Amino acid sequence: MKSVENSAQEDAMDDKLYREAIANLEQLKKARHQALELVKQCDERIAILETFIKGLEKTASAAKEALQANALIQNRNSRKQKSAEIERMMDSAENFIIEKGHPLTRSELLEYLEKEGFRIEAADRSKVLGTNLWRSKRFHNLKGAGYWPKSKKLPPEFEDLDIRTTSLSE
Repeated sequence: MKSVENSAQEDAMDDKLYREAIANLEQLKKARHQALELVKQCDERIAILETFIKGLEKTASAAKEALQANALIQNRNSRKQKSAEIERMMDSAENFIIEKGHPLTRSELLEYLEKEGFRIEAADRSKVLGTNLWRSKRFHNLKGAGYWPKSKKLPPEFEDLDIRTTSLSE
């Protein structure tokens, strides 16, 4: 009887192992099918993106050529535009100094001009502003006080200050 019992247990065990093996096989087949579907979707998306990128590259190449041609044309006008912008900035600086009624430092002028919308593109914006003030030949640089327009009489309280001279001062 033991052998019949053992045989029944072995059959039950084999049956359980068989069912688990079948279930595992089905799960793996399902996972493989899902993975293959995902690969198929990825391949389709890759093809779409490659086509899109090739189109962009062609467009970008044409756009780059157009931009280069446009840049050549704009460079011709940019010096005139920059000079005109600097002239407007110097006018604004002069008017602000006159309005304040006393010399102003570069940092005071820079703060005002930037609030007015003027942009100085440089690492040391204050230094570039000082260079523009100097090159304009429109301002005295009063030692210890700041800038004052040459077109206006110096306020009496600043007449004793030294005017810094350069080759452009005259």
